[in-house]
Amino acid sequence: MATENDYFRDYMETSAGEPILIVRGVLLFFKSTFSNEKLEELEQDISYQDNFSLENTQKVLDSHKVEDEIARQIIMLLNKKFKEAIEKKAMTSKKLDFIRSIKKKH
Repeated sequence: MATENDYFRDYMETSAGEPILIVRGVLLFFKSTFSNEKLEELEQDISYQDNFSLENTQKVLDSHKVEDEIARQIIMLLNKKFKEAIEKKAMTSKKLDFIRSIKKKH
């Protein structure tokens, strides 16, 4: 796998809950590629794996016999979306800290 950073793993280390909403959003991009049943299976298997990582996600995709190019696209998109979620979370945290600091002053 050619990704330099595994944002899926990073996100799950700092997040509570499951990644199902992000996984579902990414898989919807491939609605025309898979049947609804297959999408559901992939969503469940990716969202509830034992050790969250892109490497394990690749294994899940391989076990479902997902075509290499499609699997590569899914991995890249998942990584991008988890990176965005981490950045959004950090921004929200900074905004909350700023609001709290202003409230303390007044």
